[in-house]
Amino acid sequence: MIKLLLVDDHALVRKGLARLLNDIPNFSVLGEAANGEEACHFCRRDPQDVDVVLMDMRMPGMGGIAATGKITRMPGNIRVVALTSSKDLLVSRHFLSSGAGGFLSKDSSFNELVAAIRAVHAGRTYLDSDTAQRMALQSLQPEQSPFDRLSARELQVCLMISAGEKIRAIAEVMHVLPKTINTYRYRIFDKLQIENDVALAQLASSYGLIEVDRTASD
Repeated sequence: MIKLLLVDDHALVRKGLARLLNDIPNFSVLGEAANGEEACHFCRRDPQDVDVVLMDMRMPGMGGIAATGKITRMPGNIRVVALTSSKDLLVSRHFLSSGAGGFLSKDSSFNELVAAIRAVHAGRTYLDSDTAQRMALQSLQPEQSPFDRLSARELQVCLMISAGEKIRAIAEVMHVLPKTINTYRYRIFDKLQIENDVALAQLASSYGLIEVDRTASD
């Protein structure tokens, strides 16, 4: 039996996936989480209970990349499949470097999702065909996105600022001082050659890292 945790901030997405996945032989959805903090708490209670986490990226508070890093470092050998609407290769690379065993776009078929869960549960890496092809092509090409210049930590801060999270709230999630987040913030501005949060949100939106209705505004 493959025991699953579904992590997505849209309840309809979680409920729909749970109904479909519970119909697959030897699949069992144990629980749901609306953000990274809830996912970490669920897995921390008893890491032996969860086999595979389906992880969204864009969620309030702790995003999917940061949550993946925390969960895959827990005892119990929990595996993560990233399932996100973002097709930016930077996102897939950071998910994989954070410990995810699989990466799929939400445009993927349900059959491919089932195949990814089984592969990752068995200890193999799974990328949807479009991501795998674009990764191979990008290895032959120069930098495609300005966000490639950011570290995983900087990307996490970038996504949370772009989604409208306040500095103090980000600091609490990341367990650092607000001035540390501001240091990351200005480092991000420098690397991306922008001047403020609005420009950051607009740039992140243009590269598909955040949804338009979540962009920050003055």
